[in-house]
Amino acid sequence: MKVDFTDIERAILMVEKQAGSLEEIEKWTKTIQSNSEKILDRIRVSRNNFDRQVTLLSEKTQSLKAALHSEA
Repeated sequence: MKVDFTDIERAILMVEKQAGSLEEIEKWTKTIQSNSEKILDRIRVSRNNFDRQVTLLSEKTQSLKAALHSEA
């Protein structure tokens, strides 16, 4: 029986290459995940800061309106 290992060996090499590609893609995905967590954290901090400033501005605006109405 004659067996041609050329195609089998070529297929093995392709499988190894694709497995290597998957490792690279996994690394990129983990980097994306890490960066997205950092971005989401920054958004949370900014949103909290905006909320505090809006509350402060609303309170000061109400105080100013009340002061102006009492002078009138």
